[in-house]
Amino acid sequence: MAPDIWQKYRNRVLATSSTNLYFRRHTYVITADLFADGCSFAFSPDTESPGPFVLRVEVDDGDCVRTSVQDSFLITPRKPQLYLPFGRDFARYTIRLYLDKHLTYAGEYDEIPF
Repeated sequence: MAPDIWQKYRNRVLATSSTNLYFRRHTYVITADLFADGCSFAFSPDTESPGPFVLRVEVDDGDCVRTSVQDSFLITPRKPQLYLPFGRDFARYTIRLYLDKHLTYAGEYDEIPF
């Protein structure tokens, strides 16, 4: 980084291997596992804002958008994960997960036939 740019932004730039970065205080999805018959999400276990949230999940299989809403979703250290069974298999779908109307995760599942 050029010295003049460093002088201008040095109070805003951080290079560290510390795990105590600002964004870790908030709730976010660590991993999402998508399956033909459901999906699971692991949330940040060290969140300082565990909810409760209004949880909304939209699953679009190309023919129909299915929406599921839960009014009081709370993330606890004992339960930082969520599993959502679909009740049927989908060969392909797009999924969006919202917490309090904020898009928290979006992804696609496409079954590989081998």
